Amino acid sequence: MKVKSESARTRPQRENKSADLTDALQCASKNVRAGTHAGSHAITPRHHVTWLPRRTFVDLTFGAGGHTKHILAAAKGVRVFALDRDPAAFRRAQQMAKQYPAGQLVPLLGRFSELGPLLEHQGVSPGSLDGALVDCGCSSMQMDNPQRGFGLARQGPLDMRMDAARQALHWGSFTVFPGEPTAADVVNFLDYDSLVQVLKLYGEEKRAKKQQFEVNERSICGWRKQKKALFACSSQRKSFRGPKNGAFPDVERELTDFVQEQRAAHLAVNIELQQAKAREIARDKGIQPEDFKASKHWVSRFMRRAGFSLRWRTSISQKLPESYEEHLVAFQSRSSSSVDSLGRPSHPATKTFMALRILVNNELNELHWALSLLRWWLRPGARLAVLAFHSLEDRIVKRHFQARSF
Repeated sequence: MKVKSESARTRPQRENKSADLTDALQCASKNVRAGTHAGSHAITPRHHVTWLPRRTFVDLTFGAGGHTKHILAAAKGVRVFALDRDPAAFRRAQQMAKQYPAGQLVPLLGRFSELGPLLEHQGVSPGSLDGALVDCGCSSMQMDNPQRGFGLARQGPLDMRMDAARQALHWGSFTVFPGEPTAADVVNFLDYDSLVQVLKLYGEEKRAKKQQFEVNERSICGWRKQKKALFACSSQRKSFRGPKNGAFPDVERELTDFVQEQRAAHLAVNIELQQAKAREIARDKGIQPEDFKASKHWVSRFMRRAGFSLRWRTSISQKLPESYEEHLVAFQSRSSSSVDSLGRPSHPATKTFMALRILVNNELNELHWALSLLRWWLRPGARLAVLAFHSLEDRIVKRHFQARSF
């Protein structure tokens, strides 16, 4: 089977005025609608197309329907299967389908790897599609919504799931999360070496940006170590050594709250600071200085009674490398001055976020599945257009094309 295919990343600019509807899948204009995802390269027909009715296409992914709308406007009787894994995009496709005759726009909810069963359910036969468009990556609507966690512009939960419909299932003392983990799950629970590999491979960090990558890695992994240390300290409170009750329980209670607040804010809490705070609390409660001296020995016993570790866990949660603050300040200053290869403003953590997003959504494997499945669903002579936006996606597309899979 021979399918004409073309990668949008390496697509040459053509001046051919062909009136073939499938050229609408190959030719992409630079029309970008602000505020909506009409596709980073909105597809438009080159010329009047009236002599190819009843063609069938599949749009991966639907997004806001920009590509689908242009394909449907290219000729009468065109049928489009619009696939998207995002339930919000699926609902938009359902609303748009009401504007067209029944069956002309068919919304499909699922991933690229689920394309086969979804098309079979709609009665589509293998080798019958006339064209396909694969638009990789996430949409601008997902990026602009802070609750989705894709972007860096505004604060929000670190989610990054394109199909965020996961619910926690509690089984005894365990919490099971079916489906993909969130980006927060990856940062919190993935082991250190694997997290570093994810940032290096999916983040595409080059040697020229090695120092920048080290700062990103240190910010994530250093925070993880601190949080893990605090959890370990709090989990040991029932297994401490030393006296069960102190002579000044009210002072110890308030001092415990103070230490927890300081550690939660990732601030150092040394013995001298605890001594000063304990004396201040005792003075507020009317305890005489000669009755309560808050010596270092008392602070040590208090730490044991409260369950705070005095060994390596405490040192990790309290101490940072001497150059850490300097690196962090430099990292923040570069966030406003760094640019990408095209000279556009770029945040230093952009590739880190991209790496987490690719892992959470299994994007590269899904793209591989899409191209593998389309080989069987496209008819001989059909057209396939792929919009790839970074080298990892582009590499997969080229390998499929060069291997003559189509």
